[in-house]
Amino acid sequence: MSVLRSAIGFLAAACLIAACATPRAEPPPPPTSSRADHPTLYATLWVQTSAEYRAAAWQAYAAARESLHRALADPAWTAAVEQEGRDYTGLPPAVVLDATRPCSTTPRSRRG
Repeated sequence: MSVLRSAIGFLAAACLIAACATPRAEPPPPPTSSRADHPTLYATLWVQTSAEYRAAAWQAYAAARESLHRALADPAWTAAVEQEGRDYTGLPPAVVLDATRPCSTTPRSRRG
């Protein structure tokens, strides 16, 4: 019986030593693409998916809508300070919108 106990003890110790001696796996290689490859990726994703951006856009357009209603009610009103004091009441109203980035360069607008 003592030979059996010695053999079991020896096997247990050998298994423990073998488990400690196994080589570790190599760490995965770093990604080939970096943030420098796509500098505006996270900004674009934030604009397309964030609730904060959507709320800010809704707030800006709601304020513009209110200003437009007040401006259309007063034919002598102008947004340009340099135009104050001149008579533009005979001209039709105009809305100027800077649509270079937020409105025209999104992937959704390119789909046609």
